Amino acid sequence: MATFKYFKVTGATTEDDIKRQYRELSVIHHPDRGGSTQEQAIVNQEYQIAMAMIPQFKALGKIDSSGKQFLYDLIDGVAHLLEEKKKYPKWAIKLGVENVRNLVKSIDADSWATFLIGVINKHKK
Repeated sequence: MATFKYFKVTGATTEDDIKRQYRELSVIHHPDRGGSTQEQAIVNQEYQIAMAMIPQFKALGKIDSSGKQFLYDLIDGVAHLLEEKKKYPKWAIKLGVENVRNLVKSIDADSWATFLIGVINKHKK
């Protein structure tokens, strides 16, 4: 499960789930109901982001084969660069590549969603 400051989003979260969370949070944080303008603004911003992410979560389901292939290509590219620099022995690079490929195989939708939300939260103002 991935968490914004207020919203809880997983790979199985639907638009209706996000709307329900938004209504519950607005009852608590809306200025007309005793909340603060600043907190309601955060709720509104997170709502917009969460709603925009739902189609990506649905598309991911489980990280699809093209997504995994992208990660495998990235891993192979890094391994190739390390081999060119000759800083590490080939056996160590091969072992690292195998370990990372096994990690990629285990990625599920919730892990991918957690990663994406972490990146968004890190870069939002």
